Amino acid sequence: MNTHFFKRIINRILMRYFSVGQIATKDRSVYLTFDDGPEEGITQFILDELDKYGFKGTFFCKGSCAEKNPHLVKEIISRGHSIGNHTYEHILAYDRNGQSYVQDVYRADHILHTILFRPPNGCLTLYTWWKLRKKFRIIYWTIGSCDWCKDEAGQTRGISSLKHIHAGNIILFHFSKELQEGTKKILPQYLQWLVENKYTSKAITNTILS
Repeated sequence: MNTHFFKRIINRILMRYFSVGQIATKDRSVYLTFDDGPEEGITQFILDELDKYGFKGTFFCKGSCAEKNPHLVKEIISRGHSIGNHTYEHILAYDRNGQSYVQDVYRADHILHTILFRPPNGCLTLYTWWKLRKKFRIIYWTIGSCDWCKDEAGQTRGISSLKHIHAGNIILFHFSKELQEGTKKILPQYLQWLVENKYTSKAITNTILS
């Protein structure tokens, strides 16, 4: 069997059965999440947009970005949002040996101090999952916003994903300069749709996951 194919099968099993991809809720809550920051400009834009509706989110921070921008991490927390670990260097579990990957996650943990972890690109191997599950709650997502798409067709798919939203969904966005064009285009439309359809957004916390 092709090694990469085998890894993908293992990863799908881990995503579906051994991590958090959907949160049980009795109200009309979803969970907006943001990856790859914090970076100047786009972080403040997102925080201001969420504030307009009283929404809360969860920000999965790269340790390297958090180290450069500690004031942004503090601002995220001060506005009532949660932070999560997104590795230090944004490395993929498939591209490093397991021990090196785990060390990178713990390097970010020394800066972020959170039990929430999201692997970049959703990639984990059986070894890295086994090692990280002892300390972290591994958070995936239910719906991708497609804010990473550079083309109009991709961004249109992101908007069309709104019709698939249900309570308890974890929704993936980004807060990086590289992807800010798509985020700035799609996020306001998402937020307006959620309000019009009587949804709210909550931060992912230990209490919610209990």
